Amino acid sequence: ARQNILYIQLDAAIVVPMMAISVRLALWRQRAARRLQTCCTVSGLAPSVPSQAMHLRQWAHQALKASSLAAAADLTCQWFLSQQHEKVASDASFLWSVDWRRTSSYASFGVFYVSWIQRLVYRRFDAWFGLGCATSVIVKKVAADMIYGPIVYIPVFYLWTGLWQGRSLTACVQNLRSCCWDTVQAYFILWPGLMFCIFRFVPEAQRVVCLAAGGYLEKVIYSWIDLGHHQRAVEATRRAATVSAGSLAGLCDQSVGMATVAVVRSMC
Repeated sequence: ARQNILYIQLDAAIVVPMMAISVRLALWRQRAARRLQTCCTVSGLAPSVPSQAMHLRQWAHQALKASSLAAAADLTCQWFLSQQHEKVASDASFLWSVDWRRTSSYASFGVFYVSWIQRLVYRRFDAWFGLGCATSVIVKKVAADMIYGPIVYIPVFYLWTGLWQGRSLTACVQNLRSCCWDTVQAYFILWPGLMFCIFRFVPEAQRVVCLAAGGYLEKVIYSWIDLGHHQRAVEATRRAATVSAGSLAGLCDQSVGMATVAVVRSMC
């Protein structure tokens, strides 16, 4: 019995300090993990290289979705507009010529601006107004977006897509001026309710996809406005050319008539 008691005391002398050390090590690991997480959150860095790679893959996947939806929106608008203006016989096959350069401009805007820059802008909104779901916080973010859209987003959209399509900077600015009011009206009608739902219900990591889904309808409207103004400008140029050609023809006829009269008078 004494020997058993001795063994028990010896085990207790060894096990209890080991348990205390393991508990202290667990607490130290928890504190170190919390400090590391706090430092990464403040600095904005991911805690490890694999998590950074995963974060970039997720972001690239969302960028691909945004660019695909933007390109699909422009293709939809081109198809509807071609259906409206092209007269095709019932027995003939419909031939649709796609402006791929225009479509690629919308896709590039979705990749580089909507998926990267606009996401950073909305993360800045979260830093300014908070991450809560209170109505006052969401309303502040939506109000900030209604200021950001007409001042930054819409001008960048028309300049980006216009320059990508090969237009000059002067032509892009002129197109922005002609389309600005219609585009701002469409922005104010379309986005307040959608942005309220996105800021209220959608996690930050999934905002790009929701923005791209709402941006599909937005890009269809913007593409329709842009194509409409472009076609009206082309028609105005054609009419001006026709009028100038008609006036030149009239002047030529008048000069020929005057020359004929002068010849007849000289012969008499």
